[in-house]
Amino acid sequence: MRRWLRIGCVIVGLGSLLSGFYAQVEEAPACVPQRVMIKFRAPWLNMYANRIAASLGARVEDALPQIGVLMLQIPPEADEKLYAEALSRHSIIQFAEPDYIVPPAQVVHPNDPEYDPPALKGWHLARIGCPAAWFHTRGNPRIIIAHLDTGVDANHPDLRGKLVPGWNFYDNNANTDDHFGHGTATAGALAAATSNGIGVASVGWNCRIMPLRISTPEGNGSVGSAARALVWAADRGARVAVLTYGMTHSETVREAAQYFMRRARGVVVISAGNGGTFYSRSDNPFVITVSAINSEEQRTSWSSYGNSIDLCAPGEDV
Repeated sequence: MRRWLRIGCVIVGLGSLLSGFYAQVEEAPACVPQRVMIKFRAPWLNMYANRIAASLGARVEDALPQIGVLMLQIPPEADEKLYAEALSRHSIIQFAEPDYIVPPAQVVHPNDPEYDPPALKGWHLARIGCPAAWFHTRGNPRIIIAHLDTGVDANHPDLRGKLVPGWNFYDNNANTDDHFGHGTATAGALAAATSNGIGVASVGWNCRIMPLRISTPEGNGSVGSAARALVWAADRGARVAVLTYGMTHSETVREAAQYFMRRARGVVVISAGNGGTFYSRSDNPFVITVSAINSEEQRTSWSSYGNSIDLCAPGEDV
């Protein structure tokens, strides 16, 4: 009886907080329509999630039980950002956030004929000390890199035979073909076949790629899809995860990265993102957030930066 009274108080309290979530927000970042992701402070509340959501005019659309995150479908007339802000003010909610949509990290390669002379090709590998590292290791086929991007072209000459089964979190199927091009380029930087006389050299010659498409046809990815992919990869043997979208500040991605660290005993690397934005928020301890520099060792104009950055690395004309 006492627990039911507590649930009643929760529903009443949430209802009062959400009384103003129908207002409009100007210039809000893009997000998946009608979706808000939440996590309760007390795990037992998940048992009553459907009842709590229904009392708010919402419903539980999906869940990531491994990290305790629920995905709510909210009323169509509600504003996602205000709805999440209202929920996050309640004491039983650890966090609430919209399912933000993020563009892929920029790959800068001008098409001017004289821009890329032979001397520039592969400059990034020498700059990060790869030749010295390759003396000790060139990667291992047992090391699987979960690659959260737009998919990977499995027939690319430098990537053929380098892929393990992945998943398409946009279409919810096993077709991980690259529909946009970004994922194949970044997968090649990670683990393209090297010293084979064609294409490019990679950092981890012998590592394998687990392609995880988290993007729309336009190349944009959502934080909800990224979190699903991190959990999926951790449960299927990946040891490294590379997320090429600027999502280090998402609480949902933070929870998924923490799960990946515990489950896979691995590491998650995330792009700082585009836009040249300064982030004052504190560091995410469960990921390595990387900003981009050019061959002059200057931060690229489009790379975001701030307190959450752990490393900077070559990111222009790679």
